Amino acid sequence: MPSSRRTTTLVVASALAAVSSTVMSALTTGVGIPEETRRGLVTGNGQDLDFWVVATAVRTYSVTGPLLWSALRRRPPSPALLVAAGLTQFGDAYLCLRSRNPIGAVGTGAFGLLHLITAREVAARREFSFAR
Repeated sequence: MPSSRRTTTLVVASALAAVSSTVMSALTTGVGIPEETRRGLVTGNGQDLDFWVVATAVRTYSVTGPLLWSALRRRPPSPALLVAAGLTQFGDAYLCLRSRNPIGAVGTGAFGLLHLITAREVAARREFSFAR
């Protein structure tokens, strides 16, 4: 796979990973779902519900928007944004482990690694532009 095409694939995969992580966060925290239903979705005794909703908004949504915007504009995101996305996902993996959700930890950890690999690729190709 040519390097430019590989970079494009990584950038698109990174944006899709961020979007899927956002969707999963919204579903598991119950954003937009009635509170009674949310309490059934959130693990634990429900006391952490507000924390999860706010933390999801701060962490996940704030990185997903710029990554998706870059992909839609067919321009690479900055490597710094991709590193922030990777670290955000690693933070989510840690929180998943703390809440006894190993599957979520593996998924968010893999997305974090994808973001960091993409950051390295984008940084290595400063003159990168999407293949047409």
